[in-house]
Amino acid sequence: MNNDPEQLAEELAQRYNPKGLSPFPFENILQDKQELEILQIDLSTGLSGAILFNPNSNKFRIIANRNKSETRQYFTIAHELGHYFLHSDLIKSEEGFIDGDGN
Repeated sequence: MNNDPEQLAEELAQRYNPKGLSPFPFENILQDKQELEILQIDLSTGLSGAILFNPNSNKFRIIANRNKSETRQYFTIAHELGHYFLHSDLIKSEEGFIDGDGN
């Protein structure tokens, strides 16, 4: 997989969203990546989302704060997918990343 973020984003968009749909159809990625799931749940107000790795199940879980605006949730999911595609080995070793947004 390509490590240049911009080029990788273009490749992933072509692969998983060739029609350029908005919002991005994240379910296309989930169909291809069985080790990945996306959850939208209530999180404390300062957290936007996270990507976690469970070594027992060998699965990644992206979490987006459903208390945030829909636009923010889509951004958070896309951001966490960036971590997944660019840094999955690091996520595995750290067992996750958590992102705040300062709100």
